[in-house]
Amino acid sequence: AVLPPDRAELARSTWEGSNATLLLSLAGALLCPPQRLLVWDCSRCGGLGLSRRPKVMLSDGGSFLALVGVHEALQWVVVAFRGSVDGNLGAWGRNLQCWTEQYRFGGCGAWIHRGWGLGYSKLRGRVWAAAVQALSEHPQYRLVVTGHSAGGALASLFVADALYG
Repeated sequence: AVLPPDRAELARSTWEGSNATLLLSLAGALLCPPQRLLVWDCSRCGGLGLSRRPKVMLSDGGSFLALVGVHEALQWVVVAFRGSVDGNLGAWGRNLQCWTEQYRFGGCGAWIHRGWGLGYSKLRGRVWAAAVQALSEHPQYRLVVTGHSAGGALASLFVADALYG
């Protein structure tokens, strides 16, 4: 699941600071219940610009959540990962699995947080399939990846996987 060189270059290009608010809002919207995310109609989602009915993936009993959507106006394919939700003991249990383990990104190895690595591994195939589909439908769009807290960790793993996997 490696990005083509032209896509990797887009991912590496410098980011405009004006997009930070939108990316933080997208990460915050993922705290809504998954059934609301599926139709993208809650109060947090409105006005964020993603097309209706993004692909939402859950794993580990809801401990981890990822969304892949399209922002037509900005020409983005967005991959967003949710952080830990209050009251979700599974997510907090994964957060506490804080020892490191070896993980391979293609020919590159890294030591990563065990719990987040497990969460990413459980979402990886479905997130990549949705992202590749969206990018093939929108070949000129930029891939944008975001997340907050544990979701930021999974977003970092996704980017490492995209660049080195």
